[in-house]
Amino acid sequence: MEVGKKYHIPVSTLYARLSNRRGGGKPGAKTILSFEEEKLLIHVVQKYQEWQQPLTRLDLISISRDFMLELNKSNIHKNSSLRDWFDGFRQRWKNEIKLVEAYKLEK
Repeated sequence: MEVGKKYHIPVSTLYARLSNRRGGGKPGAKTILSFEEEKLLIHVVQKYQEWQQPLTRLDLISISRDFMLELNKSNIHKNSSLRDWFDGFRQRWKNEIKLVEAYKLEK
């Protein structure tokens, strides 16, 4: 199982996937938002893009955090970093959105 070693995947995981003992769903942890709630966030991002106002990673995390607080999602507070959630979100919706990178300019 050279593939497992190369990508750091345990052999037991590979066998379980190949034998259909484990689900074939998307990888990653369970998301905080439902599919419909994430789709609404995608709509917001696309509107910003239509209006020529691209978002950064931090912008999207801030909007998402406010949205989650409004929905009273458990374990979310105004200082939640949401980095792990964001990585999964970006992977799930990578074909739908593009974010810009922010760079500090030198003097």
